[in-house]
Amino acid sequence: MQRSPAVTDSRLHAKEYNDGVKEIFTELSIKKFLLQGFSGKFDAEAWHRRKKDFVLPLFAINAYAGVEPQKTESPHPSLHQQLRKRRDAICSKKDLPIYIVAGSRTIDEMARYLPQTLTELRKISGFGDAKIEQYGQQFWRLSLIIVNKQPFLFNT
Repeated sequence: MQRSPAVTDSRLHAKEYNDGVKEIFTELSIKKFLLQGFSGKFDAEAWHRRKKDFVLPLFAINAYAGVEPQKTESPHPSLHQQLRKRRDAICSKKDLPIYIVAGSRTIDEMARYLPQTLTELRKISGFGDAKIEQYGQQFWRLSLIIVNKQPFLFNT
């Protein structure tokens, strides 16, 4: 259960998923513990004593993509990492889920296709006029700085 392949860019969905998996783990753990103490004859008093002695084993799961290490084979891993950091910083500042700013697929595409203009950035999955207006300059400039080793452009 701890090695679940489920990953999401949504904090809310990750929390719901994590809580559900933890609940299932808890229920299965206590059932297993109680069955291991079963002698073949039901004894309610012994069952209650055993249940009182139950200690939940440690269990950690996190399906939130924002904390996952980079999984994509990117031709520009440094840019990919910086794009994720920029996205995460924007999300933290505005308290937004990461998929609202730029989902994992969007970051992957930016690092792979290296848009050199805002028009090219618009062709990236997840970037329409509204996102270009709000976040386009930040991602585009970061791409130019890291890939082309250009100085930061203030008026473009």
